[in-house]
Amino acid sequence: MSKTFLKLVADITKRTDSRIVLALDPPFNPYSLKKPEERQRERLNTANRVKSLLAELDGLVSGVKIGLPLIFGLGLDLVEEIINASRKSYFFICDPKMADIGHINGLEAAQLFDVGFDALIIHAAVGIKGGIDEVVSLAEEMDKGVLGLCAMSHPGASEHLNKHFNELLEIAARAGVDGFVVPATYPHLITSAKNAYPSSIIFAPGVGTQGASFGSALAAGADYEIIGRSISQAPSPAARAREILREIKETGVSIQKIALALAKHHCVMVGEFKLTSGLMSPYYIDLRATPSHQELFDLITSAYVAELKSLGLSFDRIAGVATAGVPIGALVAYKLQKPFLYIRREERTHGTKSLIEGVINPGDTVLIVDDAVTTGGSLLKAIEAIRERGGRVEYAMVLVDREQGGAQNLAQKGVKLISLMTASRLMQELYRHGFISKEDYEKVIRYIQESKGAQAP
Repeated sequence: MSKTFLKLVADITKRTDSRIVLALDPPFNPYSLKKPEERQRERLNTANRVKSLLAELDGLVSGVKIGLPLIFGLGLDLVEEIINASRKSYFFICDPKMADIGHINGLEAAQLFDVGFDALIIHAAVGIKGGIDEVVSLAEEMDKGVLGLCAMSHPGASEHLNKHFNELLEIAARAGVDGFVVPATYPHLITSAKNAYPSSIIFAPGVGTQGASFGSALAAGADYEIIGRSISQAPSPAARAREILREIKETGVSIQKIALALAKHHCVMVGEFKLTSGLMSPYYIDLRATPSHQELFDLITSAYVAELKSLGLSFDRIAGVATAGVPIGALVAYKLQKPFLYIRREERTHGTKSLIEGVINPGDTVLIVDDAVTTGGSLLKAIEAIRERGGRVEYAMVLVDREQGGAQNLAQKGVKLISLMTASRLMQELYRHGFISKEDYEKVIRYIQESKGAQAP
């Protein structure tokens, strides 16, 4: 573990007050040009554009992640020039897609460290012995950092890689890495990593263009959000970076306000509670009374609306899940001027005997809204009912993810879960502001960790 790298990250972040790492992957291919002199001219022009971009973003972004496309296109000499030109302004991370045997990994790492990278990313899937260990040893010798990639942000990652997240996280930690790379598109994984290894740095890619909203990964427990095209391809990168920093700050403030308001109105309690499944839980979340508290209810529904607008999702209708999801969904639909319907707990025993109250046209895309999710049983039932009526469901949204398998279970049905906060983050805020004791906080976090994958209450 590199104290120098960790200190560099901390010092630059203190100066910038920014939790953004810029991903540099410009659409650039000099080999599409036939003449060597044209290729070299294109390389130099691109390198100068990158230098100008980094100069423009000085003070707004803390780190820079450079991947293989830019390295292939420019070559390491020009990459070294870029790093040296901005050495005092950023920490530099290389993402070389490192997933080979230790000897080859070591040869790659030596070159990358020598040209000035402060840290690199290695895939935890290669294992420790003869894989990660040689890179970590070299990094310790050269006083550089190593980050373990334990999951990926694209949908296909859930088919295999992300299923082994906990194993990969443990491998990376035992190998002695300085931090982890965990995707913002799977916030429950970020929270799980932070709870397991609270002192390790977490970098979260997948923010912006890939679907996660700005600030969502930080809210889940990440230390930095890796953002690329949303900034680098904006008409004014500096102006866009400032906007994103404001959104990140607002997201954090909003979540904190909601968490504290929930505690104030006794919507979150710690103790011993029997759930409908018969299982015991050390905490209980009850959002059915939130419509009785006007300010809290408006705060919650406004947060739903802001998140949906930030994500830019397209859908035709909103469906609320009984019970607490109905008033939340109805007001969110009203604020977004979308038609609303709701899903009953049980089929009616008379009339149409339908689970669905409201109109769905064949082919309509429906956003499902509920208050919280455990393993996703109620949401899965709603998804099935809507699809049986010809509707399409791609997203479900909740205020609190209890982190007990709901996101994974929905993903298996092709539905992405959007949560405004995890139960862990909620408890962190309550503990920080004195609503629960350290003993209760640790008890709840331990329960969350141990009960992942349990059946829904």
